[in-house]
Amino acid sequence: MSQQVGVVGLGIMGSRMARNLVKAGYEVTAWNRTARPELDEIGARLVATPAEVGAAAPVVITMLTDAPAVLERATREGGFYAALARHERPIHVSMETIGGEHTRALAKVAAEVGITLLGAPVSGGSGGAAAGALAIMARGPHDAFEAVEPVFDVLGDPAKRAYCGPNVGAGPDLKLDNNLCLLDGLVTVFLSCLGALDAGLDPAVAYRVFLGSTGDSVAMRGRCYLPGAAPNNPVDNGFAPIYKLKDALKDLRLWADKARRLGLPCGRVQHTIDLYDEALREGWGELDFSVILNVILRRAGRPQLPTLLDRSL
Repeated sequence: MSQQVGVVGLGIMGSRMARNLVKAGYEVTAWNRTARPELDEIGARLVATPAEVGAAAPVVITMLTDAPAVLERATREGGFYAALARHERPIHVSMETIGGEHTRALAKVAAEVGITLLGAPVSGGSGGAAAGALAIMARGPHDAFEAVEPVFDVLGDPAKRAYCGPNVGAGPDLKLDNNLCLLDGLVTVFLSCLGALDAGLDPAVAYRVFLGSTGDSVAMRGRCYLPGAAPNNPVDNGFAPIYKLKDALKDLRLWADKARRLGLPCGRVQHTIDLYDEALREGWGELDFSVILNVILRRAGRPQLPTLLDRSL
């Protein structure tokens, strides 16, 4: 495939992905809504509009906040679809989490102007993005998937990559199911940790027991409430963002929408959504989603942990 790749959206994830593409020898043209000095260090050619990204590369990756943001950057004035469509075999790789329904709708819009859409959301957070070790769940035409596999090899771990078939919306739905395990599961992790701490257990001992038994999970490994036990834990660092609360809440709501369409019971998940929503109303949307711990602590009548926002006051 072409060595020219476009990236629209240089946030926590997109900036790291663009940097890895540049390191791998790709000519990367990129756009971000907000100019930040550190973006100059990525090595990509930064342009003023998404349209310039579409003009420069036959493959454009988006890593944006939500479905309305993707549609706006693709189709509104200054969007990249009109320019991208002029390339031979143009491909839009949607790597944000927007859910199956939105992805299917976007695929129809893309097809109307001759663009193939791949829905390819990722898992692995900023650490996985920086290391080029993301898990990629791709769905769409197989020939388009094959065309961008070299790019996926740079961005993710091939052992974690899954081609989920031609139905473009199913990969994004799988990503929502995957996120639910983490976002809902974290509530249980925090309650378990509170129980262990109240029993007087040493945090390091409790952590070792959980990880060596049925309590093991991604949430326990990376975001437990066992002070000092887990490496690089946002809970121990003012809830420094790896996966922002506002994005986590968006993903939970997308899953709940899907569950209602399928007739799945989601009362438990609605309780989890309420915790996240309460945290958002506190102004913690830009912090890591693990900040829901403070909502749980407050409801239990316990002192809350300081956040990065407190430190900046």
